[in-house]
Amino acid sequence: MDIRDGMRKVDELIALIETDLPKLAQEVVANDLVALITNRVTIEGKDSKGNKFSDYSDKEVAAANFIDKSRTQSANKKVKELAKAQGALSYKGFRKLNGLKVDKKNFEFTGGMWQGFGVLRVSGTASDYRITMGGKTPDVAKKIAENSYAENVNIIAPSDKEIEMVKDTLSGWLERQLRRVFGG
Repeated sequence: MDIRDGMRKVDELIALIETDLPKLAQEVVANDLVALITNRVTIEGKDSKGNKFSDYSDKEVAAANFIDKSRTQSANKKVKELAKAQGALSYKGFRKLNGLKVDKKNFEFTGGMWQGFGVLRVSGTASDYRITMGGKTPDVAKKIAENSYAENVNIIAPSDKEIEMVKDTLSGWLERQLRRVFGG
């Protein structure tokens, strides 16, 4: 390889870093991070430090507060019957009535909050990327903020392990590109 070939390869690598790396970060790595966080919270019920979230509330309130908030008509019918009898229901009980698990808090009832959670922005340089995640709609952003406030922890914060995983993905991509460009 002569000096011109070397310079052309360096220019190609710079172009990859300036154009393809941000695209990869946006489309793949940032979305992988969102998926990792969503899975940890919804499947494990744990925050970014590995701690369990608080339990669902056992505090009973008037069942009428839950009318027309069920996932199914049959669950809503049961809520209406309970409300008609002036009964009380806790959020934990309401979840059970809707066929949802209550062994760990995962902030999922309809799935809407997690469907609306995603990448808002990727910024920075090739060596220092910043991924901003949150609710993609005002309603989802509000739900995430309210749940984070109630838990006294950011429920969508990435864990150190998740951050390392996405860094490894970027690193691996860059190494493959170096080998491809420089033939080694």
